[in-house]
Amino acid sequence: MSREELIEQEVQIRAKKRMAQEKGLTPQRIDQILAEEREAERRKVEEGEAWANSLHEAVHLFAARRAAIEYMGFKDGRRTFKL
Repeated sequence: MSREELIEQEVQIRAKKRMAQEKGLTPQRIDQILAEEREAERRKVEEGEAWANSLHEAVHLFAARRAAIEYMGFKDGRRTFKL
């Protein structure tokens, strides 16, 4: 799956949990919840990518190549990146 598909998958899971807690949702409120979750998840993935990119020097030192960062999804309670 692509990065955006993985983000959207997690957004849907989180949004469903939030929507289950609220009663009488309007279409506007559903859109608002989805937008909030989408923004939060993108921010978390970007923070993870920034952290993984900070490892570039170590990867370059040991492997003599640039770290290729790939978001793998939300697994075992955390966002997973492949270097």
